[in-house]
Amino acid sequence: TPQGATIEDDVMIGGGCTIMAGIKIGERSFIAAGAVVTKDVPSRSFVLGVPGRISPLPANLDRPTHRKLTIQPLDLWHPRAPDLDALDWPPHWGRKFGES
Repeated sequence: TPQGATIEDDVMIGGGCTIMAGIKIGERSFIAAGAVVTKDVPSRSFVLGVPGRISPLPANLDRPTHRKLTIQPLDLWHPRAPDLDALDWPPHWGRKFGES
């Protein structure tokens, strides 16, 4: 019988990925856009390429950092969003959204 993949908590999966049946993706892992995942992915890993190559994530990628690295522009367009200047902007963004 066919079996789907198991995706644990806090996993980010890029668009156009292929994840083979029966694969387990460990928590807090990142799958790059277009990657083909053919084997189990340990927790806190980064997968890139065809076939997917697995690399460990940096040890200092704690939960707050994880959120800063994965903030989506769509998060900023929620009708009940707080004042944009009050948001916790990722340090790698050169300027705040909306500034000219």
